[in-house]
Amino acid sequence: AFAGCGVLALIVGGIVWLESAARRISTSKEITSGLQMPIMGTLPIMPNWLVQGRNPRRNGRSAIWQSVWTESIDSARTMMLRDAAVESRQIVMVASAMSGEGKTTLSSHLATSLARAGRKTLVIDCDLRRPTVHKMFNMNVTPGVCDVMRGEVALEDAVQLSPQENLYVLPAGHLTQAVLGMLAQGDIADLFEQLRSHFDFVIVDSSPILPVTDSLLVGQHVDAVIFSIRRDVSRYGKVATAYQ
Repeated sequence: AFAGCGVLALIVGGIVWLESAARRISTSKEITSGLQMPIMGTLPIMPNWLVQGRNPRRNGRSAIWQSVWTESIDSARTMMLRDAAVESRQIVMVASAMSGEGKTTLSSHLATSLARAGRKTLVIDCDLRRPTVHKMFNMNVTPGVCDVMRGEVALEDAVQLSPQENLYVLPAGHLTQAVLGMLAQGDIADLFEQLRSHFDFVIVDSSPILPVTDSLLVGQHVDAVIFSIRRDVSRYGKVATAYQ
């Protein structure tokens, strides 16, 4: 009995230690006070039945949650429009420390919100190793950024119109080693300059910052970065490192 209790205590203690070491971010105060990062907006935690597409007992519940989500996104959009007017921020990258922290969801919904506000908006998938933006809009992954950078496809042929008015999508395309080399050389800056003259806003969905260097290379050529932090998932230490 003592041995069993001892093993149980070790297991519980190990779990507590791991959670403490992970130090997941759970409050806004940890971001503003601890990390010294300004908060642009917060989004609600959606219920599992809505995220997984299950129908609730009453359809009204789904409409209410969608309304709350939309209003939260629109609030962040308003902050972005204000800052853009003051500091001329046209190309904005959405990044996160690690994968699974909501950056693609944020990129897609923020771009959609800008389009609803009458701004001609492009969302571009620069998470070239694990592209997912095309899935959000039920589009093909090619042609896209990689194909344009290699000169195989014209930019106007790669940009796709979404069902939302004023919203356009540039998928990732087919990644090769040549594209990674061009990215390191800063060739994507030429692509961004072309996009400036065609769109009011360009939202760039980047790769996670810590696992690969792609987002650091892309980030040199954008006007601003929005950091996506997911409550009870993002880890304080990793976010702090990625932010630096």
